[in-house]
Amino acid sequence: EDGHVDIVVTSAGSNYVSVFLGVGNGALGPRRNFTTGAGPRQIAILDVNGDNHLDLAIANNESNNVSVLLGDGSGAFGSRTDVPAGGAPYGIASGDFDGDLRSDLAVANSTGSVTMLLNHCAPPRDHPPVVTAPKGVSGAEGSEITFSISANDPDGPAISSLTADFSGLPVGNKATFTPGSSDTGGVFRWTPGFEDSRQTPYSVTFTAANVLSASATTKITVTDASVVTVCQARAFTTDGKGGIRLGGGKEHRCVNLEPVGGS
Repeated sequence: EDGHVDIVVTSAGSNYVSVFLGVGNGALGPRRNFTTGAGPRQIAILDVNGDNHLDLAIANNESNNVSVLLGDGSGAFGSRTDVPAGGAPYGIASGDFDGDLRSDLAVANSTGSVTMLLNHCAPPRDHPPVVTAPKGVSGAEGSEITFSISANDPDGPAISSLTADFSGLPVGNKATFTPGSSDTGGVFRWTPGFEDSRQTPYSVTFTAANVLSASATTKITVTDASVVTVCQARAFTTDGKGGIRLGGGKEHRCVNLEPVGGS
């Protein structure tokens, strides 16, 4: 559990698995052998006992069982525990097959059957909440930007708080975030000022929490407000002496107006 990738392989003729710990530069440390049942074939890597350390489960083709080796987090494994399987097991895979948040095993037997080994020992693993927010939104200066976010806990416990961090917005932004009564959703609102447009997006981070917490960030791009063109028309005629007097032809005077300052 040092962040380096390791390798584990079976040795069918010698009845053990070999673990090679990675050192981070493409090299592997010395081999460490751990005893299995007879004729080990495929390996499943999972957390059997819920201690947050990876364990090994090996399908033993010749002894018709599965060997479970509990890891201690350092790359070492304890003595094996053998669990009966079907005839001549070969393949093995892990997953939560009964939906109780524990890692189970499915063992493929050479006799054409599958043995399910359901895990009733490990405590259920608590998962953090899931926050769903748009990855990016955009809007113009002076126009309200609003969107909704949602939160839930896949394990079922209630969300105790749902908050928004506005530190990625301009100072004095006056943005608001209103969570719902159950903290499973909320609405963000912000009207950017007429000096807030820029190429780099702003950001708002939403966090849902109970025992654990999780966050999602939305990037907000603010564009320039549209330039308004106002045209004034005046009628004029010549007086025949090189002068101009009102009435007759039309003179158009256009002025570009762009909002400046607060909304």
